[in-house]
Amino acid sequence: MNSLLVFYILSSIITISAIGVVTSRHVVHATFYLLISLFGIAGVYVVLLSQFLAIVQILLYGGAIIIVILFALMLTNISDFNFQVENKHWKYSLVASILFFITGTIAFITTGGNTVTGTLGTDMRNIGIELFSYWGIPFEIVSVILLVALIGAIVVSNTESNK
Repeated sequence: MNSLLVFYILSSIITISAIGVVTSRHVVHATFYLLISLFGIAGVYVVLLSQFLAIVQILLYGGAIIIVILFALMLTNISDFNFQVENKHWKYSLVASILFFITGTIAFITTGGNTVTGTLGTDMRNIGIELFSYWGIPFEIVSVILLVALIGAIVVSNTESNK
Protein backbone atom coordinates (compact mmCIF):
# COMPACT_ATOMS: atom_id res chain seq x y z
CA MET A 1 0.00 0.00 0.00
CA ASN A 2 2.84 2.39 0.79
CA SER A 3 4.50 1.79 -2.57
CA LEU A 4 1.21 2.50 -4.33
CA LEU A 5 0.90 5.82 -2.49
CA VAL A 6 4.51 6.70 -3.39
CA PHE A 7 3.78 5.79 -7.00
CA TYR A 8 0.75 8.08 -7.08
CA ILE A 9 2.75 10.95 -5.59
CA LEU A 10 5.61 10.43 -8.05
CA SER A 11 3.26 10.12 -11.01
CA SER A 12 1.53 13.36 -10.09
CA ILE A 13 4.92 15.11 -9.80
CA ILE A 14 5.93 13.69 -13.18
CA THR A 15 2.66 14.77 -14.78
CA ILE A 16 2.76 18.30 -13.36
CA SER A 17 6.38 18.82 -14.35
CA ALA A 18 5.76 17.41 -17.84
CA ILE A 19 2.93 19.90 -18.27
CA GLY A 20 5.38 22.57 -17.10
CA VAL A 21 7.86 21.49 -19.79
CA VAL A 22 5.27 21.87 -22.51
CA THR A 23 3.62 25.07 -21.31
CA SER A 24 6.68 27.01 -20.12
CA ARG A 25 7.59 29.99 -22.28
CA HIS A 26 11.12 30.21 -20.91
CA VAL A 27 13.44 27.48 -22.18
CA VAL A 28 15.57 27.29 -19.03
CA HIS A 29 12.46 26.84 -16.89
CA ALA A 30 11.28 24.09 -19.24
CA THR A 31 14.67 22.39 -18.82
CA PHE A 32 14.34 22.44 -15.05
CA TYR A 33 10.81 21.07 -15.28
CA LEU A 34 12.24 18.28 -17.43
CA LEU A 35 14.86 17.60 -14.76
CA ILE A 36 12.13 17.28 -12.11
CA SER A 37 10.23 14.91 -14.38
CA LEU A 38 13.32 12.76 -14.96
CA PHE A 39 14.01 12.55 -11.23
CA GLY A 40 10.41 11.48 -10.71
CA ILE A 41 10.85 8.71 -13.26
CA ALA A 42 13.97 7.60 -11.39
CA GLY A 43 11.81 7.46 -8.26
CA VAL A 44 9.36 5.19 -10.05
CA TYR A 45 12.26 2.90 -10.91
CA VAL A 46 13.19 2.78 -7.22
CA VAL A 47 9.60 1.86 -6.33
CA LEU A 48 9.83 -0.96 -8.89
CA LEU A 49 13.01 -2.19 -7.15
CA SER A 50 15.19 -1.42 -10.16
CA GLN A 51 17.91 0.67 -8.58
CA PHE A 52 20.29 0.28 -11.54
CA LEU A 53 17.81 1.91 -13.91
CA ALA A 54 17.20 4.67 -11.37
CA ILE A 55 20.92 5.47 -11.18
CA VAL A 56 21.24 5.36 -14.98
CA GLN A 57 18.20 7.64 -15.26
CA ILE A 58 19.71 10.18 -12.88
CA LEU A 59 23.22 10.08 -14.32
CA LEU A 60 22.42 9.92 -18.03
CA TYR A 61 19.23 11.89 -18.38
CA GLY A 62 19.16 13.98 -15.24
CA GLY A 63 22.81 14.89 -15.52
CA ALA A 64 24.22 14.60 -19.00
CA ILE A 65 21.21 15.39 -21.17
CA ILE A 66 20.13 18.40 -19.12
CA ILE A 67 23.68 19.77 -19.19
CA VAL A 68 23.83 19.31 -22.97
CA ILE A 69 20.52 21.18 -23.34
CA LEU A 70 21.76 24.03 -21.16
CA PHE A 71 25.06 24.24 -23.05
CA ALA A 72 23.18 24.30 -26.34
CA LEU A 73 21.06 27.16 -25.00
CA MET A 74 24.13 29.06 -23.90
CA LEU A 75 25.82 28.62 -27.28
CA THR A 76 22.84 29.67 -29.39
CA ASN A 77 21.64 33.17 -30.01
CA ILE A 78 18.35 33.33 -28.11
CA SER A 79 17.08 36.21 -30.26
CA ASP A 80 16.78 33.76 -33.17
CA PHE A 81 13.90 32.04 -31.39
CA ASN A 82 11.75 35.07 -30.56
CA PHE A 83 9.50 34.47 -33.56
CA GLN A 84 8.41 31.07 -32.23
CA VAL A 85 5.97 32.40 -29.65
CA GLU A 86 2.81 30.71 -30.89
CA ASN A 87 2.57 27.26 -32.42
CA LYS A 88 0.14 27.11 -35.33
CA HIS A 89 -0.18 23.32 -35.20
CA TRP A 90 -1.49 22.98 -31.65
CA LYS A 91 -4.73 21.44 -32.93
CA TYR A 92 -2.86 18.43 -34.31
CA SER A 93 -1.10 17.98 -31.00
CA LEU A 94 -4.42 18.10 -29.18
CA VAL A 95 -5.93 15.44 -31.46
CA ALA A 96 -2.84 13.23 -31.08
CA SER A 97 -2.93 13.63 -27.29
CA ILE A 98 -6.60 12.70 -27.11
CA LEU A 99 -6.02 9.63 -29.32
CA PHE A 100 -3.06 8.60 -27.17
CA PHE A 101 -5.15 8.97 -24.02
CA ILE A 102 -7.99 6.91 -25.51
CA THR A 103 -5.54 4.19 -26.59
CA GLY A 104 -3.99 4.05 -23.12
CA THR A 105 -7.39 3.92 -21.47
CA ILE A 106 -8.51 1.07 -23.73
CA ALA A 107 -5.28 -0.83 -23.02
CA PHE A 108 -5.75 -0.34 -19.29
CA ILE A 109 -9.37 -1.49 -19.37
CA THR A 110 -8.70 -4.57 -21.51
CA THR A 111 -5.80 -5.76 -19.33
CA GLY A 112 -7.59 -4.96 -16.11
CA GLY A 113 -4.65 -2.85 -14.99
CA ASN A 114 -2.65 -6.00 -14.28
CA THR A 115 0.32 -5.84 -16.62
CA VAL A 116 3.32 -6.62 -14.36
CA THR A 117 4.55 -10.15 -14.84
CA GLY A 118 7.72 -11.83 -13.70
CA THR A 119 10.02 -10.75 -10.92
CA LEU A 120 10.77 -7.20 -9.96
CA GLY A 121 14.29 -5.87 -9.53
CA THR A 122 17.54 -6.35 -11.37
CA ASP A 123 20.46 -8.62 -10.75
CA MET A 124 23.57 -6.46 -10.95
CA ARG A 125 25.82 -9.44 -11.56
CA ASN A 126 23.89 -10.43 -14.69
CA ILE A 127 23.89 -6.84 -15.95
CA GLY A 128 27.67 -6.65 -15.52
CA ILE A 129 28.25 -9.96 -17.28
CA GLU A 130 26.02 -8.96 -20.20
CA LEU A 131 27.47 -5.47 -20.50
CA PHE A 132 31.14 -6.37 -20.37
CA SER A 133 31.13 -9.71 -22.18
CA TYR A 134 28.44 -9.67 -24.85
CA TRP A 135 27.94 -5.93 -25.34
CA GLY A 136 31.55 -4.76 -24.93
CA ILE A 137 32.32 -4.19 -28.61
CA PRO A 138 29.03 -2.39 -29.46
CA PHE A 139 29.57 -0.23 -26.37
CA GLU A 140 33.04 0.76 -27.63
CA ILE A 141 31.72 1.42 -31.15
CA VAL A 142 29.08 3.77 -29.76
CA SER A 143 31.71 5.58 -27.68
CA VAL A 144 33.87 6.10 -30.81
CA ILE A 145 30.86 7.41 -32.75
CA LEU A 146 30.05 9.85 -29.93
CA LEU A 147 33.70 10.97 -29.85
CA VAL A 148 33.65 11.62 -33.61
CA ALA A 149 30.39 13.57 -33.24
CA LEU A 150 31.93 15.66 -30.44
CA ILE A 151 35.01 16.44 -32.53
CA GLY A 152 32.77 17.31 -35.48
CA ALA A 153 30.73 19.69 -33.33
CA ILE A 154 33.91 21.40 -32.14
CA VAL A 155 35.17 21.78 -35.70
CA VAL A 156 31.85 23.17 -36.92
CA SER A 157 31.58 25.63 -34.06
CA ASN A 158 35.18 26.82 -34.57
CA THR A 159 34.70 27.36 -38.31
CA GLU A 160 31.44 29.26 -37.75
CA SER A 161 32.95 31.46 -35.05
CA ASN A 162 35.96 32.33 -37.25
CA LYS A 163 33.74 33.73 -40.01
